[in-house]
Amino acid sequence: MGYVGHTMERNTFHSLKISDEMRESYQIRSYMLGDLLSRNYLMIDLEATGLDYHQEEITEIAVLPVEDMAVSDAGAWSSFIQTSRQIPKNIQELTGISNADTKNGMPLREALSKLVNTYADYVWVAQCGFEFDFPFLDQEYHRFFSEPLPVEVLDTKILFAHLHPEISETISTNFL
Repeated sequence: MGYVGHTMERNTFHSLKISDEMRESYQIRSYMLGDLLSRNYLMIDLEATGLDYHQEEITEIAVLPVEDMAVSDAGAWSSFIQTSRQIPKNIQELTGISNADTKNGMPLREALSKLVNTYADYVWVAQCGFEFDFPFLDQEYHRFFSEPLPVEVLDTKILFAHLHPEISETISTNFL
């Protein structure tokens, strides 16, 4: 199951969930992130061997904490991740990550454990996160630890779309 966010009221973001079978249909689930301005955030980005998180593997994780509404360069971290799959040539060209990079990368279980242990109380933020990053992380975390990813998440694409319903362009990272 993937995540999606869409409703805001007075600096409070309500989480929404979508199923893999119904990517265009969103249903509200009953939880809230609370006051957005008082939270710490973890900007997170993944690279992978491909786009289908059911079949592909994560090749790199990068994070940047935002604490007290300021970027924390000291907490910035990234690591290549060991994979058992070969990275297709087109993905290597797109991401700049080679099979040699991931050969000596961190094991994914170790990377996920480190991130959750360090940033469990942060809101994890990604661009198009509900389409790729969060379902991928949730799936892998569940595989290793037999429970859902225990963090709150926010997708900048969905948040921007909610705040600017007048914009009809595709809300890509380059657009933002």
